[in-house]
Amino acid sequence: MKKNTVYNLMRFMREAKQHPQYPIAVSMMESGMQFTHEGISCRVFNPELAMLFMQKSITGNRLTIITHEDLTDTREQQKDIEIEVLPLLEAYCGGYHVGEREIMQAHPNPPATAGYLVEYFNKHLRRVPFTFPGVTTIEGIAEIGRKAGQFGAMDSMEVIYPGLLKAIGKQPENKPKGESLTHAQIALIHAYEGREITKSNCEEIAAKHGWNSPTSGESIRQEFCKWQHPTNRHGNPDAVTSTALRNKIKLIEGIIPLLSKTHMQRAIDEVKILKSHLLNSYNEEL
Repeated sequence: MKKNTVYNLMRFMREAKQHPQYPIAVSMMESGMQFTHEGISCRVFNPELAMLFMQKSITGNRLTIITHEDLTDTREQQKDIEIEVLPLLEAYCGGYHVGEREIMQAHPNPPATAGYLVEYFNKHLRRVPFTFPGVTTIEGIAEIGRKAGQFGAMDSMEVIYPGLLKAIGKQPENKPKGESLTHAQIALIHAYEGREITKSNCEEIAAKHGWNSPTSGESIRQEFCKWQHPTNRHGNPDAVTSTALRNKIKLIEGIIPLLSKTHMQRAIDEVKILKSHLLNSYNEEL
């Protein structure tokens, strides 16, 4: 008899974008921040997946498929149960490490095999690392991690050899060249400064910061709608990990130098509140 557990994460995927921590997940993904499990670091290239790994547990469905010796299957489904996230993160990071090593070991001299790497990306990596696994298994999470690790290895090669893999379209977003503010940073600055981002001016604001994709303006506006509420900025996120709280602190600290003196103190005070949450809830300091 063999048991295989299938996780239905569709409910979480639907609710993730409405969660107050979602802008942090997007910022983490855009800035290349890493998750670490037992010394293994991994990057995530899908904001909903980053959001998932910021949780201790989520509500979802779990389906246990039991295959008997006669190859018949029986199914035991549990609805609205608490699913621990740590095993999913462990599987993803393990797969990421495998995929990263596969590319690094197979291509010790990237300039000599750039053409193959681009071809491999177009054939195997154009979709998988950037998608959220709505219905999956531990093995499926590990495989997504492996593909993400392969892409992460290629991305690091591009940093060392600029232009090497320029044919790889890493993001559908038309991201500006050079140093630029993320959508979350732009929204935060406007929230602290008391400057509205509306449907009528969001595209203009996006273009001002070099974001020219047709979806950039609306994305920035949606983040502004979340960050303009003080509770979303400094509320105590009891349902998430200390990593999520640390990243929120770093996100706000990163835009403090960009604020006017009139509004800078408010952000500084809110960072102090977040640091007190980190200390009181997790006994950690930053």
